[in-house]
Amino acid sequence: MITLLTNKQLSMNNYTFTTKKTFLLKRNVFFQQKIQKKNPKKNKDFKDFGSFLKLGVELISAIIVGLVIGLFLDNYFQSKPIFLFIFLILGFAAGIMNVFRSVKKLGFEVGFRKKK
Repeated sequence: MITLLTNKQLSMNNYTFTTKKTFLLKRNVFFQQKIQKKNPKKNKDFKDFGSFLKLGVELISAIIVGLVIGLFLDNYFQSKPIFLFIFLILGFAAGIMNVFRSVKKLGFEVGFRKKK
């Protein structure tokens, strides 16, 4: 409940503030705490979304780079599928290694257990 006491005093839930700025700051903090109490899991879900998206991009980009290099070398040497398969496998291996290194930096071990 927000009420106006005088020209310079504002009240919210039995707290009196002398300036409008402190009133607005306290009200903002109050409503943020109220929102976090209602949805604590929602804020936690999107916290790691960027790091997991990075893992997928690293894997796919390494495979695509291997594919492009293999296609280029096959067209240059006129040997159709040989370099494509070689660099596709190398790109896949490089992508798995990048994902493994990134997961290790996140604090997970093999099997996705957090370090203590």
